[in-house]
Amino acid sequence: MTEFSIMHHKQHNSLFPFRITSTIILLSLLLVGCTQKTYTGFAPACPITHILPEAADYTLYHGQEASFKNMIIRASIVQLRGDCLSNGKKSLKTRIILTFAIERGPAFTQKKIILPWFITVMHNDKIIGKHVFESIVLFPTNVFFLKTKTKMAIVNLPIPPTSIDTGYDFQIGFQLTKEQLAYNHQHMDVGTYRAY
Repeated sequence: MTEFSIMHHKQHNSLFPFRITSTIILLSLLLVGCTQKTYTGFAPACPITHILPEAADYTLYHGQEASFKNMIIRASIVQLRGDCLSNGKKSLKTRIILTFAIERGPAFTQKKIILPWFITVMHNDKIIGKHVFESIVLFPTNVFFLKTKTKMAIVNLPIPPTSIDTGYDFQIGFQLTKEQLAYNHQHMDVGTYRAY
């Protein structure tokens, strides 16, 4: 079994305390070892994984005006953890958990929010599949900032586990509307992620 992780490199003080600013977000996961107790053969190569900069933030507003008073929620991907292991002779299982940092805005009136996110499967630079997930976030009374983890997402690839790069990679981010994507392009404050 091969484990991997992506975390923010450093943090700045700001209105949104969990948001990290820098110049690079795109990077590949590094293989960090395997656990012999759970996998007795070689450590299989995990798909290279990218967090898309334009989809790393999720901001939702009430109405048309994108102002702080109309902000319902703002979320950022701050960590990715996962592993990959053999799922038989012709299948590779990849398991991924994201950590979100979330800010509750003045226009937040409900007790929960649903954050949609995706894993796009690429092979030799071509999209061959997309998996969309939903994470339900509950905000306790008088809590305005929190971190939460997604449920484990599992993506099985129909390939033999191998230590050689197979040309597969994952692209990960929030599932956004056209308006949210345009907002991110206009206001994108790109974060730095480091693989461990």
